[in-house]
Amino acid sequence: MTGTLLNMLTVSIGGALGLLAGRRLSAKFQTAVMNVLGLFTTVLGVNMALKTSNPLVLLASLLAGTALGEWIDLDKRLERLGVFLQRRFAAVNSKPSAAEELTRDAESTLNQGAVPNKEPGPAGETAVKERPVPNRGPGLHTRSPQTSSSFVAGFVGASLLFCVGPMAIMGAIQDGLTGDYSTLAIKAVMDGFAAIVLASSMGAGVLFSAFTILVYQGSITMAAGLVQGILTPAMVSELTAAGGILIFAIGLGLLEIRRVKVANMLPAIFFAPLVYHLFGLFN
Repeated sequence: MTGTLLNMLTVSIGGALGLLAGRRLSAKFQTAVMNVLGLFTTVLGVNMALKTSNPLVLLASLLAGTALGEWIDLDKRLERLGVFLQRRFAAVNSKPSAAEELTRDAESTLNQGAVPNKEPGPAGETAVKERPVPNRGPGLHTRSPQTSSSFVAGFVGASLLFCVGPMAIMGAIQDGLTGDYSTLAIKAVMDGFAAIVLASSMGAGVLFSAFTILVYQGSITMAAGLVQGILTPAMVSELTAAGGILIFAIGLGLLEIRRVKVANMLPAIFFAPLVYHLFGLFN
């Protein structure tokens, strides 16, 4: 769980800094940081991929896993999941709360209660003036719908960005199986920087996405720990190598060299131990 806790910490710190910084971060600075993270991610991916003991096992795992991922189209499914969750939260948030309905009813009642006050005009005509609406007390002041909408948008958007992706899944599995949280550490740095940018424009809701990271990545890490005894060290090495290729592909995307559908390659990390076992049977 070390990697997940570190990820939570960086998102919390980044979100807090974003709230303080506002919109003062330049695009040039953001690009420079992403370039550094992209270069580091590609080097890490290569280092992980070199842990394979049999390149044929790695290649077969990638081919089989990618074929399955393309057939299922995991990338598209994850994208649809994100759109569904955004619409779901937006639909719930668009419904007026009980307090907002009370405010609206009270305002309607006050407006309807405005009685014309007739005063004689200069030409004998009657000028009609509306009676001033009484000042609303504290009981009628409620949270602004715009504030609520911004909070939910920040929470949902940040949660999807930080959790719905191959790096979160791969890093959490690696942390649970081997205790190596280097992948999640890099993800934590990227998420922390992203949290600064998001919080500066979307508000405090971004900070609360840290709890989503705890539940999501923590669950995957714990599940991976349960099957730790089933996999041999050699199988874990092949799984790590397959994950390294995925991490390398993510780095290419960060550097804007090539966008690879990494999500469609995710099954490769599950195929790697199986393929290694099958190769062992024939050797």
